Amino acid sequence: MRSRCARAHHGVQRRGAAASAGDGDRRGPRLRREGASTCLEVKRGPDAFRWHRPLRPRTPPACRPAGSTARRSDVVTAGPVTPDRFDAVLFDMDGVLTSTARIHARCWKTVFDEFLSLRAGDAESFRPFDIDTDYKWYVDGKARYDGVRSFLASRDITLAEGAPSDPPAADTVCGLGNRKDALVEAAIDRGEVESYPGSVTFVRQLRDRGIRTAVVSSSNHCEQILLAAGILDLFDARVDGVVATQLGLPGKPAPDAFLKAAELVNASPARAVVIEDAIAGVQAGRAGQFGLVIGVARDAGADTLRANGADIVVADLAELLDA
Repeated sequence: MRSRCARAHHGVQRRGAAASAGDGDRRGPRLRREGASTCLEVKRGPDAFRWHRPLRPRTPPACRPAGSTARRSDVVTAGPVTPDRFDAVLFDMDGVLTSTARIHARCWKTVFDEFLSLRAGDAESFRPFDIDTDYKWYVDGKARYDGVRSFLASRDITLAEGAPSDPPAADTVCGLGNRKDALVEAAIDRGEVESYPGSVTFVRQLRDRGIRTAVVSSSNHCEQILLAAGILDLFDARVDGVVATQLGLPGKPAPDAFLKAAELVNASPARAVVIEDAIAGVQAGRAGQFGLVIGVARDAGADTLRANGADIVVADLAELLDA
């Protein structure tokens, strides 16, 4: 059961309610196992609360029927999200609701290729950033600076951390992240944001049924992108990169942002659905022990999403609409 102490946090964006301000030391939720329970701890100054819930066993791969797309026998591929089973659906944004995952991938490639080519010094030793592999495994779905660290580590490159205030020209972790952020902002300003029609129709269907909806995104531009796509008013809560920084929430594949979103829409993880297109995102859904994790196979392959936490995988959320 959630503690009543967790009703409001500084900086959390929630429709119809003002964000409360908190003072003192802010530390993000910590998810850890204690015996047969998962414990979510939040510490803020002198106050703290702990939330326990039982771990839900999952069917091991060897026990699944051949060709199955689900890990649990009660999951069906036709209309799996109904009010009798779930209270809320938590959506990733880039690649699930909007086509901005492609913008992010392109901007990361521009930044990393420029950095790598200058570092290599000659064409023979230059190995470019690969969207099909590097982006999917090391960057997609992660917070901006986490993505920089992850990719550089994959190339055995050590770079000074710098500070969030670093200019885009700085060759630091934060500088590279800020360089990419500037490119994304320019793409948004050019009107490149588009929503997926099937996803928007699915969100509206859920809301018509009384199922609450929230967005969980690593992007600092989440509100701006949703507004540009004309779908900001379709969500009851938003936990994005700005909120995660304010609350000290670790990024995906940690489940903390999804757990916070579930709390904001008054849904237990067992009665909430996570929808993700990124490997780190479905990993977060699995780690949070959510009732259902749906993968959207736009870039990452369906088998890869299943292997990393998706119960079922669709090519487009229109597949989940009622006939």
